[in-house]
Amino acid sequence: MAPEEFEQGESGVPATVYVREIAAADVFEQVQPGNAIEIDGVTLEPDQQLYAIHDEDGRRVGLFADRDAAFAAARWHGAAPVSVH
Repeated sequence: MAPEEFEQGESGVPATVYVREIAAADVFEQVQPGNAIEIDGVTLEPDQQLYAIHDEDGRRVGLFADRDAAFAAARWHGAAPVSVH
């Protein structure tokens, strides 16, 4: 996530981003069901829940292990995060 991803509009209101819970397997579609995922020494189980940040166009711009980290990162980059289910 880069700060320029969340530029404020003309009104000065921070951009809205959406935080949603997703399964690790949904992120890594090439993984065989039941197999763990290892990236840079971090192991993710396919059924592990992650939190994705999406911009206003629905594009995923961040991925976090917990909801609080996702919200904190969005705010750090100048966005206004909201939960979606």
